[in-house]
Amino acid sequence: MKEERDLVFAAKSLEISLNYLKEEIIWTYAFYEGGLAIDVLCKLNNPKKRAVGLKRSDGMVIPTDLVEFKFACQKFKLIGTIRSS
Repeated sequence: MKEERDLVFAAKSLEISLNYLKEEIIWTYAFYEGGLAIDVLCKLNNPKKRAVGLKRSDGMVIPTDLVEFKFACQKFKLIGTIRSS
């Protein structure tokens, strides 16, 4: 994210999870202090084809680097509110 969008998060990363779906797809999660989560889904044979999602916890202030992103708000009975881009 630093190289493509010049995004550097001030919050400390708490956990990073790397998951392989089938043989050519990677799904990575990164969780940060303050309630930010990032997930990246990409193909190994075509790394430019990918999807990136940013999620913030309920009540989290949007970091200044992310104010240009639009966060949608979804409410669920079982898990509460999710705010994602």
